Amino acid sequence: VSRCPIPKGRGAEGVRRRMADAAAGESPFGGMHVVAVEKLPTECSDAEATSPRTTPENEDVDQPEELRRSFSEEVPKCASAEGDEFICDMAKIGLARSNTWSAQIVGTRRQEAADLPPDAVAKLHKLHENFLKYSGGSGNVSFKLDTSLENLDQSWDKGGAWHVWGTLPSGTERPLRTRGLSLLPTTLSAAQSILGNNGMAAVNTKGSKGTYDSSLGQDNFSFTHLSSGWEVLCVMDGHGKDGEWPATRAVRTMPYFLAQNECVTQMLKNDQVEAALIFAFDHVQKDLVSSARREQVDIQASGCTAVTVMWNKGSSKLWVGTAGDSRAVLLVPGKGAVAETKDHKPMDEGEAKRIEEMGGEVTITQHDDGFVDCRVNLKGQEYPGISMSRSLGDLSVKDCGVIAEPEVVVWDTKKYGQDALVLAASDGVWEFLSTETVASMVLDALAAGKTHLEALELLLQAAREQWKEKEGEYCDDITAVLVSLDGRAKVSHRQAKGGSGGGGACMEGLCHSCVVA
Repeated sequence: VSRCPIPKGRGAEGVRRRMADAAAGESPFGGMHVVAVEKLPTECSDAEATSPRTTPENEDVDQPEELRRSFSEEVPKCASAEGDEFICDMAKIGLARSNTWSAQIVGTRRQEAADLPPDAVAKLHKLHENFLKYSGGSGNVSFKLDTSLENLDQSWDKGGAWHVWGTLPSGTERPLRTRGLSLLPTTLSAAQSILGNNGMAAVNTKGSKGTYDSSLGQDNFSFTHLSSGWEVLCVMDGHGKDGEWPATRAVRTMPYFLAQNECVTQMLKNDQVEAALIFAFDHVQKDLVSSARREQVDIQASGCTAVTVMWNKGSSKLWVGTAGDSRAVLLVPGKGAVAETKDHKPMDEGEAKRIEEMGGEVTITQHDDGFVDCRVNLKGQEYPGISMSRSLGDLSVKDCGVIAEPEVVVWDTKKYGQDALVLAASDGVWEFLSTETVASMVLDALAAGKTHLEALELLLQAAREQWKEKEGEYCDDITAVLVSLDGRAKVSHRQAKGGSGGGGACMEGLCHSCVVA
């Protein structure tokens, strides 16, 4: 791996030409591999550009000390806008999707959280200490709602509402584990019998950071039937050292806020669904801040992506709100993927511009195997290294352009009849599989008579095989949820122990199934 500053003017244009070479199958940097293109310096000699420092093949992956910028040093003056456009040019060659900054390294492609320089780790810890010490009531949600776990549990025991989410184990979790379900209200004692006869399936699985990895998986999902008649599907992918906390909390609070009277009466009933999603995302973020302070959870560089899909069975429309790089896709038999959400990555021109204008900094890293990583840091600093441009949590970069506001799209399924399906998944699926490949795999499985769950299990297997081929022992957490919008399809399931039948709340419109670990 080597590092090279890019000269002003000629260097920026030279890199663009190399990007064109990459699109034609040639090495984009000739004999060079760019470790960091942060801001282009105003002055750089040709010798510097053509004589990068190299790291011996077997040397520790940490960068040599002389390549690190000390926090006490002056930040180099930035280049012109011409150089800044390099970030956008990088995005145009279809670079591989990157993992979050907390990924454990197995091989050479991904840096683990410990690879942050010690002074950067110390800076993040200081931010968290100051947050706990000085934030006071400023982190509290601005309205009077009880978001304690006890109240969240009790909120689904009325009006025919129900709520299902992945059960987060306590303490440790074995690699490649498939999680069980939590279901509320508790009067529904036979969750799998009820869920298995409707048109949905989900797999919520931990990945693997190595043979002896016992850390908690950081993906989660939920499916909720609101008493107002709306269905809410959430997939959240956590990152950072405490990423499982914001992901699990967000899949529970997102539907809770969408169920509040203010949201239902003033927005959903007036067909202002986009406003309702923006409202909910905003309050989920505020709740994470408030709850993190109360529970002393460090979310300076821990957070989660979010994809939330809403629909009402009286309408042919779906509203999808996203922040980050989890993705939702609209599938139609015979047509494939007819719509998909946009990933929020710092390589995107509009996202990068906002980050730069708000005081963040985008860094680009190319590894020896051609993998290109793009991350967001505070300007002039070496943290936190967030690999997405929108997220929930991640307090250290919330004022630097990594926003929690969702991008909302509307999909109308009227012209597709009753056959449309929604697939939502974390980036463990999308890292090495294209939307077209995934759509074909799922729809072909269903056409061959496979159930929704069997189709997802095939997708899980295919995704893991790609991770094995590309990354060896390392595999990201993988969560995928498949829903038939008419709710008619029958889904196979593994019967929960001790369960049969179950009364309680009305389950009309339920379309859910999942695997029990």
